Amino acid sequence: MEHCRKIDKSLADRRGIIHLLARLEQKNITVEELEEIGTTLRKEGRRALSPLVRRLWREQNGELISKYAYLLDFFEDGTWLEQLIQMVLRRKDLEDEGKAALLAALEGYGIDVAAPPFNRLLTEVGRPLQVSLPCLLDRGEEGLAAFIDNLLCYSPEGRLAVIGELASVPDPRVLTVLEVLVGIDDDEIIRGAVAALGRIRSGGAAALLRRLCRHEDPSLADLAERNLRRLAFLRIVPDETASPSPTLPIHAAYAGPLDGNGNRTLCVVGREENGRSTLLYMQTHIDKGMLSASGESGMDTDEVSRVLADLEYDEGVTAVSPAYLLRLLGDAVYRSREIGIFLPVDFYLRQGMFGPRGIVPAPYEPDFGDIDLRRPALSSASLRDSASLFDEDLFAGWFIASHQMYDFAEEWDLLEGGAEGKLKGRAQDNLLERCCKEVFPSQLGQIRRLLLLSADLIRESGGDSALLERVIAVSATLAESGFPCHCNPFLRRLALESIQAARESLGEGYDLRQFPDDGEL
Repeated sequence: MEHCRKIDKSLADRRGIIHLLARLEQKNITVEELEEIGTTLRKEGRRALSPLVRRLWREQNGELISKYAYLLDFFEDGTWLEQLIQMVLRRKDLEDEGKAALLAALEGYGIDVAAPPFNRLLTEVGRPLQVSLPCLLDRGEEGLAAFIDNLLCYSPEGRLAVIGELASVPDPRVLTVLEVLVGIDDDEIIRGAVAALGRIRSGGAAALLRRLCRHEDPSLADLAERNLRRLAFLRIVPDETASPSPTLPIHAAYAGPLDGNGNRTLCVVGREENGRSTLLYMQTHIDKGMLSASGESGMDTDEVSRVLADLEYDEGVTAVSPAYLLRLLGDAVYRSREIGIFLPVDFYLRQGMFGPRGIVPAPYEPDFGDIDLRRPALSSASLRDSASLFDEDLFAGWFIASHQMYDFAEEWDLLEGGAEGKLKGRAQDNLLERCCKEVFPSQLGQIRRLLLLSADLIRESGGDSALLERVIAVSATLAESGFPCHCNPFLRRLALESIQAARESLGEGYDLRQFPDDGEL
């Protein structure tokens, strides 16, 4: 009997691994991309670990060594830790930066590099951070962001160890790092940074501690005061020329429409003293808070105008009042804190532009005053035309991306290739009805909230009052208990838009169901 031979895909797999490792040579690769690469390599097991270790043995660039070493954590340490130790002890071809990167990797994985036999190498190059941090800061804001981003990925114990070591870095720019750290919403990080400031013998450190003595948290203010007294005992007084990051007058504020999954874009432009501008652009979610942030300082008027024009075209942002933007930002910060995640690094770098009390973390829900959101007359009058909201620019991105929708999209594709004419149309109507019944009952409150927040944006941006009333009316129909979801024209259109969006994604080779933690409203 002849057996079928299994196709050997190992060569293609090996090429894929090499391609992934080559991506690490890109200059601006993010921690999220490193995590994605590491997760993919872990699935390949030893077949991916071997070329990774070989690259570590050959690589001389300190930054690349750090990236390769970061990926080792995705594999069982019993298979690579001894290799890493041997690299530290046996490699003689490395400059100080490369040696420091290997030592930092070992220290990050729990090895005491101050003990023999590593202490000899430590004496030669100094503590790893003393070498690596100045090199990072030479890259300006990009290097500072990379350091903070990496620090926040460490375990709580690892973060505190690195923060404690900052006091030994003989570079005045370390004060900039510590100023960012005291603005991170984590009590242990802030206290660690304050303690590190108390061990830096400079007037700049004393000036920063003096400002922290006015912190709203009494225990933190007391800790700053004790460390300031410690420096005063050493005859180190605050540098009167040292000033905090300046609060920037908000020159312009913009907010984008919500999509059907609760995401939106926010943007703020602050005017610097020299007449140039700082721009901060953020992606937020109504439940997950602030998802990402990107900023740039020292921009001229033409650069700002170009970026804002792109955001208006791509994200649909519209001008709003600074007070409204700050309320939305306060909501995003509050929700990120509630679920226990750090805010994006670029936000930490630029939050000083809002001043110490510019952003108040608090949940935000719009108040429509005297408008009765459940008035039956208002709801019934617009029910028949509710699906037409999808013809408005505000609802251009309204579809729900979920695993269920991808299941329905596959069913729809099967119908497209099956029955014809009336039979196919009836089958598609039945599928839409089933989609509405299975997906929407548990999400009505969330969809209604999205509609009210969309109405709020129309009001705050000075939009069409008739459209405002239509959106509120549709939200009222969702509050009517006992009204079937599949009979609501707005929800049927939402189901159709969501299925079509999922079909397009599947046609392009993307399947959300491959990512178990993503895509649920």
